[in-house]
Amino acid sequence: MVGIVAIGGTYDVAVGLPFQSHLRVYEPLHAFEPHGLVGAAEDPAAADRMDMLASLARACEPRYQPFPVGPEHVRALDVTDGAGTTHRLFNPGQLGVRALLAAEKLGNAVSTDLAELVVPGEALERHLDDLRTSDGTDRLHTRTATWGVPLSWFALFSDEDPVQVFSADGRIRNCRLCAGIGEARDRVQFAATSLAAVVPEMDLLGELAELAEWLDGFDDGAAVALDYGQVAEAVYPDDSPSDLRLGIECLADGDMTGAAAAYRRLAGRWLPIKQLARAS
Repeated sequence: MVGIVAIGGTYDVAVGLPFQSHLRVYEPLHAFEPHGLVGAAEDPAAADRMDMLASLARACEPRYQPFPVGPEHVRALDVTDGAGTTHRLFNPGQLGVRALLAAEKLGNAVSTDLAELVVPGEALERHLDDLRTSDGTDRLHTRTATWGVPLSWFALFSDEDPVQVFSADGRIRNCRLCAGIGEARDRVQFAATSLAAVVPEMDLLGELAELAEWLDGFDDGAAVALDYGQVAEAVYPDDSPSDLRLGIECLADGDMTGAAAAYRRLAGRWLPIKQLARAS
């Protein structure tokens, strides 16, 4: 188990923006050799705030710029291992790569004409050229979800993991779960194996397998952190990790009543959040 030692700051919010949650892997410095990390290590909350402000600024520029420009942010997280030793771990922002993946996803979801309006081809080519000339890791360290946390992410955590809550002006701005990558790997493997034995056709199984493969690409000394973001205020305190695990255990044991009860708790917690995406 890892413990969060020192994380400061609060999370600013912008009214009207979708809730965003992030699953981040933080690795020791040696994992980034030979290229190393470019940029000073920053508090995760401060880096999130700067990313948000930069995104809003780009949207307001007379010359539309869909892709981020400027230096990437490197987030730093201090954690303690089971022996009580503190380690500083790092998460490269990789915002340029993540923006490219988001543009590709948009292009597959809407018409070509609409995609061209949002992400002009000239801007896309220019951004691709910038990425080709930049050094860095090819492992994506951050996953982002809007309007809720994917259920598969909760398989990486347990109710024994440390939780940190960020508040400002009497409101919860973020909630963070943190686990050692070894524990996260074991948990997602348990969940995938249990589901495969009883419901191999379940969509969740594919998501768990993808997560397991993703985690295998990182250093054994890494940690995994889930930042709920603004959605934390609506769900904290959140029992989703334990509800998901209980539901999977009930399925494996043939207890359909217990599995259904766990699913109802999860659905009751997260479906109203997802419905906000379509609210007017």
